[in-house]
Amino acid sequence: MTAPAEDLPDDVAVRMRSCRPDDLNQVSDLDHQAFGRNSPPRFVFAQLRDIVGSGFRVVEQHGEIVAYTISVQTGTLLSATAPGPGRINLLAEVEKEIKGAAATSTGIGHPTHHTMLPGKLAPKYEIRRFATSDIDELYQVENQTFVEDPYPRRLLGRLGAVFRDGFLVAERHSRHAAPEIVGSLVSVVDAGCPGVGWIMSLGVLEAHRREGVGTCLMNAAEAYLHEAGCEKIKLTVDPVNKIALHLYQQRNYALVERIDDYHGTGRSRLLMVQDASDAPSHRR
Repeated sequence: MTAPAEDLPDDVAVRMRSCRPDDLNQVSDLDHQAFGRNSPPRFVFAQLRDIVGSGFRVVEQHGEIVAYTISVQTGTLLSATAPGPGRINLLAEVEKEIKGAAATSTGIGHPTHHTMLPGKLAPKYEIRRFATSDIDELYQVENQTFVEDPYPRRLLGRLGAVFRDGFLVAERHSRHAAPEIVGSLVSVVDAGCPGVGWIMSLGVLEAHRREGVGTCLMNAAEAYLHEAGCEKIKLTVDPVNKIALHLYQQRNYALVERIDDYHGTGRSRLLMVQDASDAPSHRR
């Protein structure tokens, strides 16, 4: 299993290769069989294929996808293996290949130094980086913000462990109550193109919108990605999400294309890109 998939003949029984768009339904089904309700929404696998590139690997056995891994320099984000007889030895080989792929991948790194999180909010709000203790509260926020397809706890935990400095939370402070998480944003450096960053997810509880929370989350994420060397920042957004679309347009994200049936997920997405020179902080 050490040779690249492109160098292997078609009759090889077991092989690891890069994930293709037409693999995503099988990968999603495999993960759902393994983790049930703790499996991410199908479109997340499409997002991650764009972001991590060759770090998204699948294992075929006699033409069937029986395992996958999504790995970057900072760790393995997601992985799963299908149950089945005779796969104990396969699992050992997959683990070796996964570790090798993660070690040699271009990967997603982090800048050595970090600026303070920019953007001023009303005193009752603060933007900070993710902490492991946030998981349960973030999961509740996810379920309220993204009713149809929230990120499961498993994915939130791995995003925090692997993407660390790009995972931001917005917290409300009150004299009479404990701090409350009201929003979050996940930003990631593209594994295949280090000069490109991604806004993977942005959500703010409805009761705290129009308070500047989303804007300040974006300020902090863009500062992080620019410091990491990103000259362009990409994102995809649902065409019917007018609130998010308006925010991105205000921040000079230009529409590149509309993608119908995004990687076979049956969803339409708008791909938008911001050049570093057009970021609001660069125009002041």
